[in-house]
Amino acid sequence: MVGKTDRKRQSKGCFETGIKTYLLGNVKYDKCVGNFNKEIDYILEAFSLYEKGVLPFKGNLGKQPNKIIEVFNILYRRRSKEQAKDN
Repeated sequence: MVGKTDRKRQSKGCFETGIKTYLLGNVKYDKCVGNFNKEIDYILEAFSLYEKGVLPFKGNLGKQPNKIIEVFNILYRRRSKEQAKDN
């Protein structure tokens, strides 16, 4: 019988229990990346809005946290590389 916790874990793609190393691209995680889906969803949504000119926090671009702008730049470069590979 599969318990509620097991169903929740499996719905996120976390099929293993215990400590396991996950690999996403060339980044290693010791926690199932499915556990980060809320944060990832927020960042991807914020990035999508950022590209349309909507900033994630109050204030102009200079008032945005450095880390979020760094993440957006990483996403932009990664997507650009993937698109270049496809063309």
